[in-house]
Amino acid sequence: TEYGCLDSIQQAITVNKTPEAIYLVPSIIPGVKGICVDKAVTFEDASVGEHVIGWDWSLEGQVYEGETQVDHIFSGIGFKTIHLSVVDYAGCVDDTSGLVEVNAHPEAGFDVVDFCIGTPVQVFDASVATHGTINKWQWDVLGHTNESDDQHPYFNFEDIQNYELKLIVETNYGCIDSVTKSLDIHESDEAKFLFTPEYGAPPLEVTFENTSNDPSNSWW
Repeated sequence: TEYGCLDSIQQAITVNKTPEAIYLVPSIIPGVKGICVDKAVTFEDASVGEHVIGWDWSLEGQVYEGETQVDHIFSGIGFKTIHLSVVDYAGCVDDTSGLVEVNAHPEAGFDVVDFCIGTPVQVFDASVATHGTINKWQWDVLGHTNESDDQHPYFNFEDIQNYELKLIVETNYGCIDSVTKSLDIHESDEAKFLFTPEYGAPPLEVTFENTSNDPSNSWW
């Protein structure tokens, strides 16, 4: 004081280690699987520190509070910012940010072709991908044993019937699309003809008549 009187106090204080904010995206496998638009993706807290008690997430402008794991559906493609802030019981705070790429789904497609009984016909994939490349195809004739994982498979039918052919395609990011189209199975044409007369002495003029199932689709 102004009179020269002194006093002092000594107390121990604890300096806490700041937690380290870390998050994981289990659905991302580099080179194998990524994030697809309009499909739920899980983000998990993996922060390091004692007694972390608070979590604040910000994904695509949407805030999630107090959750160690969040599921989010991205509505648009491109690179998106992920932000996680954590706080421990002592009030120490850390945060981290990162980018994830959201990929578009492919567009499954194929051209419908005519099928005839007993004649193998090849179907050609016409699917397109704007992100990544298509590396998986699954064809399935609904209600039939015909199926294939080839890109351009052959199919063969033994009965006259209408079928539904479904194609599922997947990119190297794990994004999927499918399309289903109707198939009409037709009776195979049978080539037949008659001729008159059946015999005679030369010179002999013979008349041939096309009696095939579909004369308009045949030629001599």
